[in-house]
Amino acid sequence: PSIKALTESVGFGFRWNEDRKEYVHAAALIVLTPEGQVSRYLYGVKYLPSTTRLTLVEASENKIGNMVDSVLLYCFLYDANKGRYTLAALNIMRAGGVFSVLLIGTVVLIALYRERKREGSKRPGTSD
Repeated sequence: PSIKALTESVGFGFRWNEDRKEYVHAAALIVLTPEGQVSRYLYGVKYLPSTTRLTLVEASENKIGNMVDSVLLYCFLYDANKGRYTLAALNIMRAGGVFSVLLIGTVVLIALYRERKREGSKRPGTSD
């Protein structure tokens, strides 16, 4: 395959500048999914390690990375204007809500368990 076919397939444009005798193009990192679909364009020449890592995890559909990366992807969304991942406030509030419900449920279950255990030890015919 030619460079032209490759660049067209991922939507990367360039042109020849006759005056300068060089190609003119944007600096970008193009990340593809395992199926060859464009997942993300990262523009520029400097990429934050965290942005690069999360972009690769996202493109791989969580096939690379670990559980922490999956949680980070839930709590952060890519902001194309800033060129990096930013906090996803709504997702963080959702996660906080789920965590709160689980925590309260656990506390209630422990309290019920202890109450039943205490009532069981106070039954007649049992020794204290």
